[in-house]
Amino acid sequence: MIADPVLAGTLMALESGCQTGEEIEQQVFEDLGNPHRPTLQPQIHDALSFLNSLGLVESAP
Repeated sequence: MIADPVLAGTLMALESGCQTGEEIEQQVFEDLGNPHRPTLQPQIHDALSFLNSLGLVESAP
């Protein structure tokens, strides 16, 4: 299985200590070489939802 770059970047951002959506988005944006930013946020949301469904992350209240 090949990981999606946004999914991999999101996981790496979390691993590096990013905690807010804004921090994660900025880190992924930088790591992926500044991709088209308007499409990045929904992709990160999908990645976080997927990781949540696997029990790897959970939302803070």
